[in-house]
Amino acid sequence: MAIKQDNTYFTPVKKRTSIGNSSRSRPKNKSKRLNFKKYNRQGKWVVAQDGERMTETKTTTQASSDYQFRLLQEVNKKISQQRNTAHNRIAELELLVESQQREIQSLKATIEGEKLFKENKKDK
Repeated sequence: MAIKQDNTYFTPVKKRTSIGNSSRSRPKNKSKRLNFKKYNRQGKWVVAQDGERMTETKTTTQASSDYQFRLLQEVNKKISQQRNTAHNRIAELELLVESQQREIQSLKATIEGEKLFKENKKDK
């Protein structure tokens, strides 16, 4: 069986990398396609700080500022925890000092009482 010969000539379409709606202007670059925003404030694909890919309605500067804000919150939380533990330790030490002072006062009182008792014995 012979192969049928077709004399029609196919004219290839030139590729273009600009973004638009026509078939010739489809983006050929994946990152360019993912980052395309037809209108302002539409959002685009953003690589998350953890390395996972996610869709957000924020630009990369907003995403980095959000990451910095979360980081600052974590730092503040850690500082407040340390401050709370320090305050608790100070309160414990103050209670300990107070109990020691009471003990000292009671010992002084017993010593004074013993002195008075001895003096009264000598007088009799």
